[in-house]
Amino acid sequence: MAKYHNVKITRYGIKFDSLLELSVYEILRNQEIQGLIRVVGVHPSVKITDAGILCKPDFECMHNKGFTRGELFYVEAKGMETATWRLKRRLWVCYGPAPIHIYKGTAAKPVLHEIIKGGI
Repeated sequence: MAKYHNVKITRYGIKFDSLLELSVYEILRNQEIQGLIRVVGVHPSVKITDAGILCKPDFECMHNKGFTRGELFYVEAKGMETATWRLKRRLWVCYGPAPIHIYKGTAAKPVLHEIIKGGI
């Protein structure tokens, strides 16, 4: 069991912290198969301030097509918002190195809730 009573799942050789995170990965995987993006990393460590505050989004991706080709973005599956997450979200708005896509909802129906541009 993970925090908040989520069950950790291993699929595709990756350990997911929740069913929502797995569902979001499957959305990204479908986009990868279509050639739209490439999933570069899972749970990367990202410094979001000069003070070295770390944020660990669920996925790091890169655009493969269009005018954003080659640009990085991050993806976070957020089932439950904590005080820590709300603080890091505000920091990401000012200091984030790249956009972050926030998915919410349920494992059966994840929804892209918002895209935070970051302080690029």
